[in-house]
Amino acid sequence: MKHFYFLLFALFSLSNAYAQKAMDGRFAPESPVAGVSEYADAAATDDVTLSWLTSETMATSYGNGSAKMNLAAFMEVEISDYESFNGTGKNPETIKSINFYLAASYVSNITELKAVIRQGNTLATSTVVYEQATTVAGGWNYVDLTTPYTIDKTKNLYIGYQVVTSGAGYPLAVSAGTNSKQAWVISTSTTETVTNIVSDQGYSYNFIIKAVATASDAYANGIILKSVDIPSYAIVNDEVEVKGVVQNIGSQPLTSFTAQYSVDGGAPVEYHATGLNVALGSTYSFTFPTKFKLTEAKTYSFNVAVSLPNEDANGIGAQKTLTSTVSAYANIVQRVVLHESFTSSTCGPCKAGNENLLSVLNSVDETKWANIRYQMYWPSTGDPYFTMEGYSRKTFYGVSSVPELEVDGNQFNNHPGNLSVALFNQFAAIPAAATASASAEIAEKTVKAKITFTPVTTLDVQNLRIFAAIAEKTTTKNKKTNGETLFHNVMKKFLTSADGNAVPKFENGVPVSFDYEYTFNGEYRLPAAAVNSSGQYIGINNDTENSVEDFSNLIVVYWIQNIQNKDVLQAGKVDVSDYLAIGAASVSPVNVYPTLSNGKINVATPASATVKISDLSGRTLATYKSSGNLTVDLNYANGIYLVIVESGGQTSVKKIILTK
Repeated sequence: MKHFYFLLFALFSLSNAYAQKAMDGRFAPESPVAGVSEYADAAATDDVTLSWLTSETMATSYGNGSAKMNLAAFMEVEISDYESFNGTGKNPETIKSINFYLAASYVSNITELKAVIRQGNTLATSTVVYEQATTVAGGWNYVDLTTPYTIDKTKNLYIGYQVVTSGAGYPLAVSAGTNSKQAWVISTSTTETVTNIVSDQGYSYNFIIKAVATASDAYANGIILKSVDIPSYAIVNDEVEVKGVVQNIGSQPLTSFTAQYSVDGGAPVEYHATGLNVALGSTYSFTFPTKFKLTEAKTYSFNVAVSLPNEDANGIGAQKTLTSTVSAYANIVQRVVLHESFTSSTCGPCKAGNENLLSVLNSVDETKWANIRYQMYWPSTGDPYFTMEGYSRKTFYGVSSVPELEVDGNQFNNHPGNLSVALFNQFAAIPAAATASASAEIAEKTVKAKITFTPVTTLDVQNLRIFAAIAEKTTTKNKKTNGETLFHNVMKKFLTSADGNAVPKFENGVPVSFDYEYTFNGEYRLPAAAVNSSGQYIGINNDTENSVEDFSNLIVVYWIQNIQNKDVLQAGKVDVSDYLAIGAASVSPVNVYPTLSNGKINVATPASATVKISDLSGRTLATYKSSGNLTVDLNYANGIYLVIVESGGQTSVKKIILTK
């Protein structure tokens, strides 16, 4: 499924003009440039080429080019990379030259070009330490630094270039690959100033950047801990395995090393690996023979370190430590998988993406998922139901393209057309950190919700937030240009702050409840668009008006999320008019799915029950007897219907929407 990318550089600088060479929202390939490999081969033996590229030929250019822009592209060299860059056995000391590739089709738009070096803990907090203006050339640009730059090895290194363009079409060239160290962009003309293209946006492209540095030889014996593999969650009394991967960064083959792990600052557990033959730059996977037993429902911190390469106490690698955490749950809780969609009725590919998402959700147990959709303000003038609260979530995730689907915050960040039932089942199989329940009701325009989470582990609440939002299950009036006529689970208003509310406690077995209430103001208005031709917001002002088409058609979607790593701990949804009891008490258990049906529904009831289908006027359309499980074909016009279940003198009502 093709992904329609639109890079968003400023909410108030939108344009209807898109680049002519777009392909999947990017740009068409240009011809490869000859002679690239010869340059790399010509580097002096005392030098090292700094690059993470898997390909040095251009695949496409970056950006839709809707306006002039000030952009810079970078590759990253982390502190841990200095000792032996990418397993070369060379330690970079001084940057001699910076080399980068520009898309020839758009170099005519460049009014300023600089080679740039930044250093800092992150790109967002780094500062410019060197810049040098240079002439512009399509294809490879080779910039020999007037004054070679000596690397500060206490900070990360960011090497790249800055372009200032005069009009549409950005010349930032990219190649195939997925190395996030080769895929950073910064813009001085947008609120989203720093973006990691690969890991945050789902791109499979790298900026074509490399540099040449003077280098010293690596130590004879050197090792680095590249990664650790520890389960992120487990059940109390489970024994977890601790695994890792080391890389030989010494000039001699790695024959032995020592690894240690400690948990919450406790006594170290040691593993001594011998009899190895790991060549320079190669890696070796290892497993500690001693497992660790989780005895409490809490989060454990594991510190893993390696040392003594080839029994050499002076070898590199004595202080290489990585940290990982494991959350121990008291018991297994079924996860409700949260699907946050970013879409627009003016986005052509959004239609197919949304249809695939709906197909997947309708194919699985409805009690295992929640979905909320944020209509966006682009392409063109965007969706009339765009809200600034939706913009807050777009900023939180760094979304720069539609359609985009975020599943449980960080499990899936991709085109919704790439979601499948198999992937959903994979996400749903991950135990949740809490049980969740909620009730919701509506009186005229006032929605009230009570939400309760009961944790099965104890977590630090510093980064935890609860989110709750009111969504309309189906809308039709915001249709524009992409062919969609029915839109599902459209976000209308957050009950919490759009940035979430603090969670006061998250302690194993201790329920924490939240009460929310919101009254929609004024009368319904359908905006002409999200923004006008000048890029100004012309959408709904929730203080004076609303965009709710049907107040009987609302749901509340809620979740707890770690705002640092974006992990969703548990989610849920409740229909403000579902689950309402008619009579003394409601029937339990009752489950009707899918609630968005194309003609067939499944009804799970007690062993003996009567099931009625009625319209909203209360007129009974059909009656069935059920002994536990019932499948009903709905041969009615599209619309809202009630499924009424009667058993043992009790009655429950479930609302479904027929969308053939």
